[in-house]
Amino acid sequence: MEKFLIEISDNISEKVAKECNEFMPSGHIAVCCTTKDLDYAKSVTEKINTFDYETTFIEYPDDVVIDDESVLDIVESQENIRFFIGVGGREIATLLSKATTLREFEYILVSNTPDIYGVGYAIGKTEAFEEYQFIMPKALYIDSNCVSKKEGFASLVGIILGHAVEIFEKEYINKMNGKFQENLLSIEKQKIYDMIGNGDMCDRKKLLEQIVDFCNTERQEFCSSQKVMTKLLEEISLVYDKGDSSLLSAIALIKYFKAILSVEEGSLTIPVDVSSKCRNLAKLSNVEMSTIIKHVEKRRFEPKWLFIHKEYRKDMLDDITKIESKLENIIRSAKRYMSDVGYHLGEEYDSNMLIQAIYNLSPLVEDCSPVSIADCLGIG
Repeated sequence: MEKFLIEISDNISEKVAKECNEFMPSGHIAVCCTTKDLDYAKSVTEKINTFDYETTFIEYPDDVVIDDESVLDIVESQENIRFFIGVGGREIATLLSKATTLREFEYILVSNTPDIYGVGYAIGKTEAFEEYQFIMPKALYIDSNCVSKKEGFASLVGIILGHAVEIFEKEYINKMNGKFQENLLSIEKQKIYDMIGNGDMCDRKKLLEQIVDFCNTERQEFCSSQKVMTKLLEEISLVYDKGDSSLLSAIALIKYFKAILSVEEGSLTIPVDVSSKCRNLAKLSNVEMSTIIKHVEKRRFEPKWLFIHKEYRKDMLDDITKIESKLENIIRSAKRYMSDVGYHLGEEYDSNMLIQAIYNLSPLVEDCSPVSIADCLGIG
């Protein structure tokens, strides 16, 4: 994925003015935000008024639905607007990225929350059910003042755990087919493990600095089971917060991966009916089956993968067990950052639907993912 500057700053307004001036010394600039962030957006853009700019605010409701219609406010804004500033969180970042598929422009993002996943760096070019090409932001600035409040840190913990699961799967796939560079994979893994430590992630400043460092590290992107599962939980409205969905999908996948790797003697079975899994996913997510089935049209399975799976099974089982051993502290850390200490998670989601989602996940993931290998071992 294309890289861009990600920086924690205590002088956001000066950074924004500098970015604008470097792009164009004068002209028309648009500032995009939700209603709850309007005052903040005005404060972080106040210094651009010292230059010869015309400024237009594009304000969205707090409960904005991100769709083709909502992005038109940006796409159809005045033609002489050449530079956009997105202020807030995931919604604004996604609206701007989607708008660039219809109208070419440059933009930067300003976040007053530590939920970096939502605001920009990991808006990847691969979604669970769709792909779209867009222009990446020139920069993402995170307000250092967000460290003084808990809001968003629970989501950050969920994102970090999600990355740990993603890296585990990436390492597994790399053993199967050597798809990734081992040196980059090793750096990713070490940085994530350093962040997690023993699972107690209560130092907000350190956590924020570590995730920004991780974001700026060169990484090889792929559509992991974690990304797909997180997206799926949102598609079926199981949870509504990105951090919650990442946390729940990571916990479920850790348990599932452990179950797969705990099978001592696995032989190649008649593969499960993948089309039935596609039908189940279509029902769960209200996505057309034809959209899902295209992901498995070229699906393949190499018998040697089962041999490699057996060879590395114990090593990988040890790795996933180490992550699992820290889950209690990780979950506690996330819940302590939540205003209701996680009470809403017991009210909002159906665990049976979570199980259905994970057992039907394989049509959407890598051919030699542990989730796909489970099909060939007769698991799930």
